[in-house]
Amino acid sequence: MKLVQVLFLSLLVLSFQALSCSSQDQKISSSATPGCRLSLEGTLKKGESFEYPMGEGLVFTLENENSMSDEPWAKSSWEIGMFHSSQKEKDLVFPVTPPYGTSEHLMIGSEYAMSPRESVDRAPLIFHFLIQKKDIQVAWAAVERVHRPKNKDDFYEGLKIIKDLPVGEGKLEVLSVTYETAHNVRKHKDEEIIGQFRFRVCLNWPKGKLKDFPGVLP
Repeated sequence: MKLVQVLFLSLLVLSFQALSCSSQDQKISSSATPGCRLSLEGTLKKGESFEYPMGEGLVFTLENENSMSDEPWAKSSWEIGMFHSSQKEKDLVFPVTPPYGTSEHLMIGSEYAMSPRESVDRAPLIFHFLIQKKDIQVAWAAVERVHRPKNKDDFYEGLKIIKDLPVGEGKLEVLSVTYETAHNVRKHKDEEIIGQFRFRVCLNWPKGKLKDFPGVLP
């Protein structure tokens, strides 16, 4: 009986160690650091996306653009984003990060005619994000006026609205990257892609806002 108990306990320990190793591979660390009210650090592999609940309904994301694709070459681009849990379809980064009306400056990977290395070489990527739910519709209406203005006055009025909104600021750094080769079925040739990359994100926002961020001083 004692031998059986020892073996059983040994198997439990080994299983726990295996689970710990598996979890460690995907672990994302979060903390408050000098210069960053919230700092996130982790590793993403092709096909993977990342979401971090920040509090007050806000969720920071590094969204894989083609995670459902069967083609490896299509799974190696990511876009910086954020959403409020009540309006997941409305990104909080896109409408307030210049130049307005395009996502190229928010991408890591082979999108917008950039090579993976070109996208990585541009890092760190600086971005802004909305911090108030009530500003979401206002920001999207304003960026539409900037992107598709009816006239010059419409453009400048939309731009003024965006610039007057309270926002936070973020920075995405690429700490390391592993490149691979995959066959692009659309172009019928092999291309270099990002197999995985390690990142650090620094997020800051005006004092007194977002007080219930987990583990972060207000």
